[in-house]
Amino acid sequence: MAALDAKKAFDRVNHITLFHKLCGVGIAAHVIQMLMNWYSKIFVMVRWCNSLSKCYHVKSGVRQGGILSPLLFNLCIDGIIMALVRSDLGCHIGKCFIGCLVYADDITLLSASLSKLQKMFDICYECGNSSDILFNPKKSNLFITGKDYNSFVDDLHISINTIARSQSLKYLGVMFNSARHLDVDVDVIIRKFYTASYSILSHAKHMSELSKLYLVESFCLPVLSYSCEAVSYSRNQLHHLNVCWNNTYRKIFGLNK
Repeated sequence: MAALDAKKAFDRVNHITLFHKLCGVGIAAHVIQMLMNWYSKIFVMVRWCNSLSKCYHVKSGVRQGGILSPLLFNLCIDGIIMALVRSDLGCHIGKCFIGCLVYADDITLLSASLSKLQKMFDICYECGNSSDILFNPKKSNLFITGKDYNSFVDDLHISINTIARSQSLKYLGVMFNSARHLDVDVDVIIRKFYTASYSILSHAKHMSELSKLYLVESFCLPVLSYSCEAVSYSRNQLHHLNVCWNNTYRKIFGLNK
């Protein structure tokens, strides 16, 4: 597997390229005109104390946090995805291509062959350049799982930059360990949970027990249960997660083990 990091992905979306792509996928003309009107009137100034710089016209980038922005970015990155699908490189389930997993700017490539994975890198680099999407080799990494996960492998590259090999892979907030079987690192989840729960309880010493429980259930339990519906935990991992919740529950109500 390879996790690719796109440099300033949302900020690099070229407006002219975006409008061309919107026309190409058949978006209604009045919607495109509205977006052109919106994005053509974005200006910024830099404030330093009580002084302002001259006004600059922003010609790239979609608005961070806007509900429309991921959809617009998807249009720009769609060329890379379609090029990978056409290449038919990477992993398949039956006849279904699963060599490229994408969520917004989080891209993970899957391949059973290093040579094919390198070709997929080349496709991403070439198609990315045409869409003003640049990949950051320092934040991208190579991750191996399966029976040969400890084997030595040749370096892989994006352009002239080497992709570093890592023993862990973070995807959509879930940390995986390199092992014979794909394994979720629950230690990261446990540390985050204890940090969140102890932070709340240390500031809620004089609150009622039920108020403490409400806060921990609202803000800390989701940390512990995040992704549990999508990830297969072992019986031992589930036990460790359950112990975390029990420990915090006892701390709230002052119960002994």
